[in-house]
Formats: sequence, structure tokens, C-alpha cells
Amino acid sequence: MPAGIRCALLEPPWVAAVSDVPSELRGRVENPIDAAPLGDVVRPGSEIVIVVSDATRRTAADVILPPLMDILNEYGVKDDDITILIAYGAHEQHSPDEIRALLGATVTSRINNIEHHDCYDEHMLIPLGETSLGVPVAINRIVLESDLVIATGAVNYHYFAGYGGGRKAIVPGCAAYETILANHRLTLSDMADVTGPLNPYCDSGVLDENPVHETALEAARMVKNVFLLNVVLNAAGEVCGIFAGDLDAAHREACGMVDEIYRADVVE
Repeated sequence: MPAGIRCALLEPPWVAAVSDVPSELRGRVENPIDAAPLGDVVRPGSEIVIVVSDATRRTAADVILPPLMDILNEYGVKDDDITILIAYGAHEQHSPDEIRALLGATVTSRINNIEHHDCYDEHMLIPLGETSLGVPVAINRIVLESDLVIATGAVNYHYFAGYGGGRKAIVPGCAAYETILANHRLTLSDMADVTGPLNPYCDSGVLDENPVHETALEAARMVKNVFLLNVVLNAAGEVCGIFAGDLDAAHREACGMVDEIYRADVVE
């Protein structure tokens, strides 16, 4: 570096992994954030859909799904009552080998019902109306016809939705292509005082006044039976935080942990 240039090394602090994921997960679903405990909303024989992000996101699904399924079994839900829905959004469908790598051998050996969202398949989608900004909402019928949706995922920064995780499991994850396109289009700005084409609130680490986030949340809330289960990963990709409960409130607490780990202040 040239003489006189002040340098700073910015890196995330080390955060230890959760030592006992099954125990921590149980505590979280039994004492969720702004939601009824999972055991209060699940009945023997309930048809459960677990929404899982595709492999474009690192989510530790293979770590959290086995203990989650064990808990559901204790509540009287058999493995055959559980459907795993891969939330591709508009991404390409995975091969069987990719699915095994994503979910892990334990899950793929126990769960027979593994479905693939297709945002272009009109027969798979049910229209639900429009958001306040006019985004047409259509969601996968498997989600809408289930007794309970457990939306999983990892929370991290997203370059225009603010943060990943939360509502993104449903929108765009399980939404129609038209819904995804209209929601993403909100990154474009029509604000008279903004220089450039992009909305300044569509940025990493921003939720409030971010139209992409707020509209995705509004659309996801059209699905009434969602229980959120999100994780935060440390720099090694290990689960260091588990958050469960309301689609927005639990997500925001996870976002707070992301900020503690991955947001750095600079002096100049």
C-alpha cells in the first residue's frame, strides 16, 4: 500500500456453533417468537409442508431437518405426512444427486414426498390477489393446501431484499414467475430526487421502506399457516443461531444476529 494510507482488516468475529442443535431447535419451536408453540398448531396426522431453499443458498438444511422431523413425529406427525418442497423461485430444478447433497442422507431416506416448485406451471399455482403495490400473487398449491407450512432457510445479507430468509421462502421461493418478476421490478425507482435507476432502500441490510422486502412479506402473509424456522451460520458455515416463530418478528431477530456478526463499522 502507498505510504500514508491507513489500512484496516475487516472480518467477522468468530461465533461458536450451536453445541446441541436438536436441543436448541426444540427450545426454539417450543418457545417461538410472537407465535404459538409448534406443538399447539400440529395435530396427529397433520399434513406438514417443509419449505427448503434450493442449493443456491447455504442453509444447513441437512443439519436442522432431522431433529425437526423427530419433533414432528413426537407430535403425532408421521414421516409420510411430511412433504418437503424445494423453493426454487425461478431457479433450475436440481438433480436427484443434488437433492441428496442438499437434504442429506437421513432426510432423503425418511421422506418419500419431495416436491419441486415450478414457477411456470399454472396447474401448480393458485392466485391470491394483489399486494398494495399491485404485485399479482400466486403461490404453490402444495403450500396452500397443507395444514401447516414450516418455512426454513438461512438469514444473511441480500443485495436488494435487505436480508435473505424469512418471507423469501414463500415469495419468491414458492411463487409464480409473474409474482417474482413484479416483486423484483420494485428495485427500480420512480423517485424524482434519486439519481440513477435503483431504489436506494433496496440495499443490503435494509428492511424498512424497502419495497421488495415489504411487498414480499405482504404477499407471503397471504399464506395464513406459516411457521418460520430460520438459522444464522457462522463464517465456517455452522449453525450459530436458530430462530422460530412469526414470519416477520423471528426473521428480524435473526437479522439482528447477522448484523452483530457481519456488519462492520468503518472510521473513514
